[in-house]
Amino acid sequence: MNEENLKICLGAKIKEYRNKLKLTQDELAEKINRTQRQVSLIELGKSFPNPETLLNVAKVFNCDIKELFDFELLKENKNIKEDLTNLIESLPEDKLKLLYLIAKNI
Repeated sequence: MNEENLKICLGAKIKEYRNKLKLTQDELAEKINRTQRQVSLIELGKSFPNPETLLNVAKVFNCDIKELFDFELLKENKNIKEDLTNLIESLPEDKLKLLYLIAKNI
């Protein structure tokens, strides 16, 4: 994994945790002694948090720092298509229609 992908994945993970706790970026920023702009840049993968910030984020989320780095690498497009095809083929008809409506509107 290159540095850019690492920043993107870590930012997505932090955003996921923040949303689970129903915190705004401003609220998280206040808790970790950073600005909302800094939190935004981290979540967008544009900035990498320093060790102190990582520690503070982990404390707010009540997790170990290593959990913030527990993410799967993005699969190759071919594998994604295969996985989606298998998933679609196994869905019951009502769920398939729902998936179609969701996919059509994104």
